[in-house]
Amino acid sequence: MNREPSCDRLSPVRFAALLAVLLAVMFPGVLLGSRSFFHRDFGVLAYPTVFYHRAAVWRGEWPLWNPLSHCGVPFLAQWGTMVLYPGALIYLLLPLPWSLDLFCLAHLWLAGFGMYWLARHWTAHGTGAALAGIAFVFNGVTQSCLLWPNYIAALGWMPWVVLAGEQAARRGGRAIAVAAIVSAMQLLTGAPELIAMTWLALAVMTLGRRGDGGWRNHLRGPARLGGVAALTLGLGAAQLLPFLDLLARSQRSSGFGVAKWALPPWGAVNFLLPLFHCYRNPQGLFFQPGQEFFSSVYLGGPLLALAALGFIGPRPRRIALLALLAFTGLVLSLGDVSPLHRALPFLQWTRYPVKWVLLIAFVVPLLGAFGLKKLASASLSVPARTARAAGWVLGSLLGLMVLAAWFDARHAPAFGEMHAATLNVMVRALFLLAAAGALGLGILSSLAGMRRLGFAAVLACIWLDYAVHTPHQNPTLPAQWLQPGLGLTASALRPEAGRVFITPAAEAALLHSTVADLEADYVGKRLAEWSNLNLLDGVAKVNGAATLRLAEEDALERRLYLANPVVATGVLDLLGVAFQSAPDNATAWVPRTNAPPLVTAGQSPQFVPAEAMLDQLLQPAFDPRWQVLLSESARTRLPDTRPGPAVVSNVTTGANRMEFQVETDRPALVVIAQTFHPNWQARVNGTAVRIERTDYALQAIVVPAGRNTITLVYRDRAFLSGLALSAATLLLAAALVWRAPKRAAPKVGG
Repeated sequence: MNREPSCDRLSPVRFAALLAVLLAVMFPGVLLGSRSFFHRDFGVLAYPTVFYHRAAVWRGEWPLWNPLSHCGVPFLAQWGTMVLYPGALIYLLLPLPWSLDLFCLAHLWLAGFGMYWLARHWTAHGTGAALAGIAFVFNGVTQSCLLWPNYIAALGWMPWVVLAGEQAARRGGRAIAVAAIVSAMQLLTGAPELIAMTWLALAVMTLGRRGDGGWRNHLRGPARLGGVAALTLGLGAAQLLPFLDLLARSQRSSGFGVAKWALPPWGAVNFLLPLFHCYRNPQGLFFQPGQEFFSSVYLGGPLLALAALGFIGPRPRRIALLALLAFTGLVLSLGDVSPLHRALPFLQWTRYPVKWVLLIAFVVPLLGAFGLKKLASASLSVPARTARAAGWVLGSLLGLMVLAAWFDARHAPAFGEMHAATLNVMVRALFLLAAAGALGLGILSSLAGMRRLGFAAVLACIWLDYAVHTPHQNPTLPAQWLQPGLGLTASALRPEAGRVFITPAAEAALLHSTVADLEADYVGKRLAEWSNLNLLDGVAKVNGAATLRLAEEDALERRLYLANPVVATGVLDLLGVAFQSAPDNATAWVPRTNAPPLVTAGQSPQFVPAEAMLDQLLQPAFDPRWQVLLSESARTRLPDTRPGPAVVSNVTTGANRMEFQVETDRPALVVIAQTFHPNWQARVNGTAVRIERTDYALQAIVVPAGRNTITLVYRDRAFLSGLALSAATLLLAAALVWRAPKRAAPKVGG
């Protein structure tokens, strides 16, 4: 007798409502707008980026360039800024910070609902699909991604891309265009590692199944997936081309950094026990030693048990393929410890190998769905083999919990968290036993109502187990602290008047803050304009938190932040630094008297070899008020310019534009303390002029004698080319949807 008592009751509409309720219960203040996420990268990096994007759009500017960070840096081309992602309309149209919080919760809901449909399509089992959807949203890995809205958005589309891609490989025709549009949505979120994992999962799950769904030959499926990939790249060209252009000019163009933050060799235990072998930071949050990317990698004992039970007896080919993906994710997440990672150097493009845990977090809920289906479909008399296997799985997990508690107790002096870890193990064991009891009720009860109650209790255990698995994984604070204007320099300094400079000592103190109170720590960083927080106050800064910086500016910035605490005064003058961190307080500012503005004129040109320019800038004798450094190659291009008086006035700046006037009695050099990029174009009195790279990383132009009006405009050629290609691809996809014949939908399950 095959019974699925809860499948008919938990319809897609009901599951969608249930998922929304669970998210609302988890984050009530956030959903109502009284509180907001803020911790770590959300508050100091992601939110200010979104704020800048929104402010630029409401000013009528398309944010191609960010003049406030890193002395100027491309903005749209960063990819992770999500300028072209349609879902960004949520926070572009609605008030911040509530709209960004809503954006994240909406994509968590999208992720869970997509996983529900994917699991339902593969298992034809409503309860198993519901378990997969809830477990995909409520686990430590997925919830860790709330720090990065673009990661949450990419996760939101991950199951939909796999589902639509599989349909395209089976059916062809308009399904290819639909899959490409869905995949392009994920591509525009700007999470390349997650996009790669999604396509790896799609390729393995689709191409690893032989002769499935009526394929007439083995080449048709790969060809159709190739068509989806080509259309996806075409649709995303407006984002990809400027990104690739920036990448080629950036500090990451070759040999950048080394891999860091891999999963520790014992880290897989934390899938079951979140606090095992972890340490507590000054703010009370737990982390794995040597891995601070994810605040938790907890998947949960009930989910892991069900995933293991999916391997009992006959199993669809999908289970073996999912297991292969999970194993691949585990091996690659270990970083250099993994032989595979050492043998294949190209895998090091993932700077943080622990990100591969995201693939495990995607796969294990699907395995759990298959496991629950097997048990839920059993008769009142559970086969002895299944009962023994369930007993072994439960006993093994409980035994591992006891062993881990004993191990942590022996190492308590090193980690200092024996009580917290032991108590956590006990709670995890109780949830595992409760889930086992609820599952037994759902399988063995002869009453339909009790069976439904049992399966509902299993889902409740999955959710509650996550909810209390670690102290405040995603803390919130009153939304007022994310409003603009908190920084002390907000009213004292306009961007065109100069920049602020966080000294190396202050940068180190802010990065390694030991302030225990999370709210006080964030407010202090707001006052210090740390990371991207200067974007909230419209304050220009020497450094910032852009993922990609132009290579020359990054080299100059790195030299400023060497261990030597004494920074050459000439360089700070060159960059227009009007305020710098107070020596005894990282959150206070000291004005630099007589600091030059961002645009100066009338200096004497000095031609030096390009390789020596950076060193000469850092010499104590360098004074940007009287000299400007140019490469030897510029000597033949420049007209005769002599030092002399020149007056710069009426400087205005925007996202992609700068205007000012210069009055001089002779041809003069004008130095703009903004990062050089060939996309910048200059006009003097309406006539196009060349922008020279000067002082290693900045811009300069030559103006004639008299009163001159200068306009600089940033035009991203790669973006314009990509936009044309994306538009053409969209028309092609629309034509494919319109003209392609409909095909019968494939069967679900299996």
